Amino acid sequence: MDSPNEIISSMLTDDALTNINAENDFQKQKMKNLAGMNGKFIEYPFDTVKVRMQTMDSKVFNGTLDCLKQTWKNEGFKGFYRVSGFDFLHNKDIEKRIN
Repeated sequence: MDSPNEIISSMLTDDALTNINAENDFQKQKMKNLAGMNGKFIEYPFDTVKVRMQTMDSKVFNGTLDCLKQTWKNEGFKGFYRVSGFDFLHNKDIEKRIN
């Protein structure tokens, strides 16, 4: 007795199966890209704070929370997502290596 999947598979042509696989690959790639974007969106503010604390004089901030508070107070939401040209080029370079 054939299973329903075997019956359906036998009814589909090779072209149809290829199209289904291509669509699945496309969906997987979309999900990977979305996960990567979400990860960067969450990680970037922490990286901004880390870099500011490393590069600023030690008298500017009294710790991580103080850096977060001052950035929010002085620059708002956008202050956490300032992108330098190097960051943009770096992310494009990674994208080229992945594809």
